[in-house]
Amino acid sequence: MFTTLKLSAYTTLIAVPIGVAFALGINRWRGKISASFNFVMILSFVVPELIFGVGMFFVFTKLFSGIQLGTLAEVLGLVTWNVSWPAIIVQARLVGIGRQYEEAAADLGATALQTMRRVLLPLLTPAIFASAVLVFSGVIDDFVIVDLLSSNAGNTPMSVIIYSTQHGGNGGPALNALATITLVMSLVVAGLGFVGYRWMTRGERIDGRQALATIAGAE
Repeated sequence: MFTTLKLSAYTTLIAVPIGVAFALGINRWRGKISASFNFVMILSFVVPELIFGVGMFFVFTKLFSGIQLGTLAEVLGLVTWNVSWPAIIVQARLVGIGRQYEEAAADLGATALQTMRRVLLPLLTPAIFASAVLVFSGVIDDFVIVDLLSSNAGNTPMSVIIYSTQHGGNGGPALNALATITLVMSLVVAGLGFVGYRWMTRGERIDGRQALATIAGAE
């Protein structure tokens, strides 16, 4: 359980800031190159996780052999896989709130850094929070990537333990309890995330369909 929570925390702390920065860059940078990067980010949602995990396995064993399989490889693989969540969610939030708040802050004399710190980031807080919850809960029950990139029992999370134990025919009350803990953890995190997001966005009315269409390049 400690290994699972550690991987979830590390992945969230790394993937969310990268995804937020990527979303800001793509939203502010218009052109064919930004549109191409945006398409690649959306395309990653349809790539099978097994293919991605095998690709990361060969990256760390053949291309960057200095990075040994284990916790570091697991974190890097999970960050690469989950960075799309904050990027897409924050982009949708940016499209929904528009540019008027930033323009108003600039008219009142705020610098670019002040606008980012005192206007944009507070407005993006619900999206950042939601993406962090999705990444954290997604890593808790991730199996394919961590199974391919783990090296020993010291860096094996609960999902791999459950599969390996059951596959070996050693299931029992302890395994059932561990599976229940995994399910409860995911449900609790998702529930807290939903309640927190609803509380932070109370009173807002944002057209999510328009935001997603804009991200996908339909408009």
